Amino acid sequence: GGNMALECDALWHNYRWIAAHRDTWPVFYGLGAAVDGAGPAFGIRGVLGVENILEDLPGDFFIQLVPTCWWNSPGPQWQLYGEAGLRLYL
Repeated sequence: GGNMALECDALWHNYRWIAAHRDTWPVFYGLGAAVDGAGPAFGIRGVLGVENILEDLPGDFFIQLVPTCWWNSPGPQWQLYGEAGLRLYL
């Protein structure tokens, strides 16, 4: 019953709240968009999370909350997602 979605976010980091160095979890926030292939549906996302900057790899591990407003044929619907993942920087 799963489906695929394409998500794109612009993120800003606030290093004044939590300084960015080893063993810290700096705060980030942002806005984004999503397209759900099952609907099809289009969504606008807000993002609020924390990340652990990896010391030995160019990337981070993150945990975030993502409220999303989806638009499809019945009308707008709000959902709140919790997401965790690994980002690698190119």
